[in-house]
Amino acid sequence: MKKRLFTNGKIYSLREEGEVFEALLVAGDRIIETGTKEKLKKLSYEVDDVIDLKGRVVIPGLIDAHTHFVSFAKTLDFVNLDGVKSLDEALSKVKVRADEKAPEDWVIGRGWDQ
Repeated sequence: MKKRLFTNGKIYSLREEGEVFEALLVAGDRIIETGTKEKLKKLSYEVDDVIDLKGRVVIPGLIDAHTHFVSFAKTLDFVNLDGVKSLDEALSKVKVRADEKAPEDWVIGRGWDQ
C-alpha cells in the first residue's frame, strides 16, 4: 500500500476546534498519523512520496454527499458541451439534439468554456 507524507501544511484534524498539524501520513485511503514533520520522520515509516504542501490547507475527510436533485434532473436533457473545442463543434452537438426535438422545443446546452 502506497504511503504518502504531506508536509509543510496547515492540516486541520476537525477532532478539536483549532487543532492544526503541519504533517500528515496517509496509506492508501487511510490517515495513519498527524503531527510535525520531525515527529513523523522519527516514526520510521517507509514512505513512497513526500508532498510539500507549501503552506496550503488540508481538511482530511471533508465529504459533501448531497445533490440538488431537481436541478440535476433538468440538466439530463441539456446538451453536454464539456470539452468542446470550437463553436462549430458546439453547434454540431446542438443540431443533433434539435433534430431529435419538436420545432417549438428549447435546446439548452451547458459546459462550454470557450
